[in-house]
Order: sequence, then C-alpha cells, then structure tokens
Amino acid sequence: MYTGPWSVIYIFDDVDDKLYVFHQIFDDILDSYAPIKEVKIRIRPNPCVTEEIRSLMKMRDYWRSWQGKQRLIVKRTSWLPMNLTNFLPQ
Repeated sequence: MYTGPWSVIYIFDDVDDKLYVFHQIFDDILDSYAPIKEVKIRIRPNPCVTEEIRSLMKMRDYWRSWQGKQRLIVKRTSWLPMNLTNFLPQ
C-alpha cells in the first residue's frame, strides 16, 4: 500500500478524476498481491444418463478392472453380468 504513487491524486482538481486515479492505483496494488485466478468449471453430468445406466456403467468398469487384475483373456460377453438388450428402447 505504501509503494503506490498516491501523490498523483493531488494533481487533479476534479473529484471524479481523483476517484478514478485512486481506483486505478488501488486495483493495480490488489492485482499484484492477489491476482485473479482462472478456474475451469466442470461440465454438469449428462441428464440423459439415468441412475440405472450409471450403475450399469459402474458395474462394467468394475468387471473390466477385475479382468485386468486377473490377467485373463475373457470374451467381452463373459464379464457382462446380464443381457443389456433388455435396456435398449424397443
């Protein structure tokens, strides 16, 4: 706060100009001590994926992980615990 060129404010006669310069100096000081940080906002989950589909996806991932840990070559249909054709629209 002490390093800002506050004496520049006294050059201007108009109150609005003094306020503008004050804000400029103050914003520069704040930006040097606490810069604005950009954060990536995650996308919301897909509304088309229901809880039932989400649980099936978790089960699929579990069985894929299990197959990888066992180091076995298993047909894809053998690690699917149920027939997924029941869940397709007719």
